[in-house]
Amino acid sequence: MGLFGKFKNLGKKENQKSNTNKNIENVNLESTIKIQIETQKNKSQYNQNYIDTVFLDRVHNKPLGSSKKDYPRYFETDFFIDDPVSKHKKMIEDGYLEVASLEYLLDSFKVADLKNILSGYNLETSGKKAILINRIIDNIDNSVLYEKYKSNLTYVLTTKAIHFIAENHMYLELFNHKNYNIEPKEYEETLSTFDFEPSFNDVIWRILNERVLKYASKGDYGLVRNTYFNMYELRYEEKNYTDALQFLIFTLNYDLSGCGNNYIIDPYDLLLIPPFIAKQINKLSKYYDKRMLDKALLINLPFKYFSPDIFEEILNKILAGDEVNLEDYKKYANKK
Repeated sequence: MGLFGKFKNLGKKENQKSNTNKNIENVNLESTIKIQIETQKNKSQYNQNYIDTVFLDRVHNKPLGSSKKDYPRYFETDFFIDDPVSKHKKMIEDGYLEVASLEYLLDSFKVADLKNILSGYNLETSGKKAILINRIIDNIDNSVLYEKYKSNLTYVLTTKAIHFIAENHMYLELFNHKNYNIEPKEYEETLSTFDFEPSFNDVIWRILNERVLKYASKGDYGLVRNTYFNMYELRYEEKNYTDALQFLIFTLNYDLSGCGNNYIIDPYDLLLIPPFIAKQINKLSKYYDKRMLDKALLINLPFKYFSPDIFEEILNKILAGDEVNLEDYKKYANKK
């Protein structure tokens, strides 16, 4: 064999070795991904009752899907439900979901569609929706209707499912209030600290109060700010607009202080009055009381860019709906 032949064969061996390494790397990568997914599943913050409660609520009055594309993406990303179709079928088999009644199905139709059904059978088409539905059910073979509109069939909660969701309603509330970023375990642990049966909001409020104290003690003022904003959201949802405005002013106080997390003071040029905050303060201005400002100014922060008088001037402008340009106040700002 010539010298060139030796090099040629050597190249083949190196290529074979390279390809073998690539195959090993691909296998290792796939294994790593599978292990990571399983680890994530084991560390999932959601217990099975939480997952089942949200799943049932979201598939209620929906048809059985044909693929995962027919279901919310968070079923897979948050709940690690790899096959939601099978999960859906299992819920049906276990008696949590049943085919919707014909009346339920027809109620989802438009009045014009109901009249078309009636006219197709030479039946009277006058009357309100409920009357049209009853006329269809009373005069047309129900099995024929089920067969004709089977593509529209949905599955609804059974009595068993309704009771299950009622027992685990706090999980549904938590899911619907993901903005608070409260895990089921944290909620349950706080719930156990009450010596009476609290409402969902009672538990959330205690968690938020504890967070303010915890974050402030660590110098995480950005997180304190976000928690005060959560308190605004909760009070606003309760239609307690006076308290809601108070917590918006607390939030603004932190926004304009410059205090971030880990005792860091942000540069003045990074100060921002979020448009939503300004809009809501103006919207709730009729509930304003000077004592709200006084309470905000009593909050102990390691640094504030503005004196109480300047902060009050900015707040008054926002309450009045006037635009505030923070560049105009830079000359009044305290030095870091």
